Amino acid sequence: MSTAQPAVTVRSRTPYEKRLDLATGALTAHSQLPEDEARVLAKHVLHVIDRLPERIR
Repeated sequence: MSTAQPAVTVRSRTPYEKRLDLATGALTAHSQLPEDEARVLAKHVLHVIDRLPERIR
């Protein structure tokens, strides 16, 4: 009988995913939004921020 474990794939998070988690956390910490709604709003916020010229950010 083999006791070999299936291979576990470890995937690093992208910078966008890290920023999305940070924005989601900030929204949930400072509002009463549930996490799923905060995540949707965080995506919109990041979309807008990404389109601002660098010198304005």
